[in-house]
Amino acid sequence: MTRNKLIILAATLICTMSVFASSDTYLSKVGISDVKIRKTSDRKVAVSMSMDIRNLMLKHQETVFLVPVLMSADGKQSYELEGIAVSGKTRHKVQRRKARLYSTYGKDVVADTLTYRKDIETYHYETTAPFKQWMIGGEIRMHAYSEGCASCEKGFEEASIPEGNMLPPLNVDYKYSFVYSNKELKKPAMFTRTLTLSFKQDASAVNTKYKDNAGMIEAICDTIAEITGNKFYEVRDISIASFASPEGVEWYNKLVTDNRSMSLAAYLYKRVKNDVSKDIFKTKSHGEDWNGLYNEIAACNELKMKEQALEVIEKRGKDLDKAEIQLKKTLGTTDFRKVYREIYPLLRRCKYNVEYAIRNFELEESIDVLEKNPDLLDLFELQRLADSYGKSSGRYADVWKRGAEAKPYDVNVMNNAGIALIEAERYNEAIALLKKAKEDPSLYNLLGIAYAKSGNNKEATKAFDKAIKLGDAFAKNNKKQHDIFIEYIAE
Repeated sequence: MTRNKLIILAATLICTMSVFASSDTYLSKVGISDVKIRKTSDRKVAVSMSMDIRNLMLKHQETVFLVPVLMSADGKQSYELEGIAVSGKTRHKVQRRKARLYSTYGKDVVADTLTYRKDIETYHYETTAPFKQWMIGGEIRMHAYSEGCASCEKGFEEASIPEGNMLPPLNVDYKYSFVYSNKELKKPAMFTRTLTLSFKQDASAVNTKYKDNAGMIEAICDTIAEITGNKFYEVRDISIASFASPEGVEWYNKLVTDNRSMSLAAYLYKRVKNDVSKDIFKTKSHGEDWNGLYNEIAACNELKMKEQALEVIEKRGKDLDKAEIQLKKTLGTTDFRKVYREIYPLLRRCKYNVEYAIRNFELEESIDVLEKNPDLLDLFELQRLADSYGKSSGRYADVWKRGAEAKPYDVNVMNNAGIALIEAERYNEAIALLKKAKEDPSLYNLLGIAYAKSGNNKEATKAFDKAIKLGDAFAKNNKKQHDIFIEYIAE
């Protein structure tokens, strides 16, 4: 019969007995003290205690089996340790002739057999048992099985043992750092687009009827209108830079690009002047675009003298007019004609940047922005919004998680979101979030903690090792503490 079945059977036999309410129970007369429970280096549980049984007052025919029991915190698992048998004088003689002292109860392990006497000394009990993880956080209880009483049937009692808590859970104090932020004045952003505007030779005016210029210009205007029309944005600067192809003399081409930049800026301002100030338009010209020429020729596989032409461009020096003459000679008539007709027009282009700032939001605004445009909130605004709910609120971690999902590139936001989820014991969510983050030592450290808290010790070790390799300040100690924990729960 198994130990658990024995407990159930014994409890059934006395289901009508109120052993806990009675002050006359055997266990109420047993004094338990100096209880010690520890895990040994060979992964066993060592149990010791003192049992004062002088007040049992057993009659000659009575026997009480005192059996310590290790019980899980939820009461679903238990392990009976070796017990001791305490008997009256006559009963003890009978038991000595028995092959098995616990035969009545299906037991075959007795640590010791004592004969009850009024002057019996306190019994020092020691034993070991195989360690199991479920024992952590549980308690030790005492079972008593009795027989030989003239006026009663075989009996069972159970009682708690003073100071009988078993191995306490090992709470590892993992270290990490929360990133605090002061309010930022503005949150800069940049939109860059390169468009190829076609110009007739020597022309600098914007001609919307020439080739596909109309579509290109509309794209620029639409972008500026989209940004200036967004209530969350404040436009700071619209910069326009122009480039020219290298035919002709250098100084003239520089003048042409100057005029092209100013012409495009004036045209755009005329189109969007109700939304922006004229002062925000900035122009710049780069003259002849030899870098662009190099890239276009390198991508063209139809030129016979391609490599020689690239070498000329690389070694062009400061005299660009001379370099152009050398390029023509190197390419030859056929190749140069192709470059002139197909590549040069691509170099006549304008690049524009729209620099704008995402404005700051008040607390009440942030609630709505978090739901619709969470990527617009900076670290300070997310921190202020999360704090407004309080850490004890589930909404606190929700704010950080929402912000991090929208800004996975922001290490600080990801860091704080990981911490919020871990502290809320939402470990699986923390793992899913941090696994998508960019490679960063602090984020790997948090990933290791999340894995450890979730019980995935193998992945926790891998994450801590990665954080150590990348130089996180806390990872080395965290891994050391985690290794201690793994040994503590090892069976």
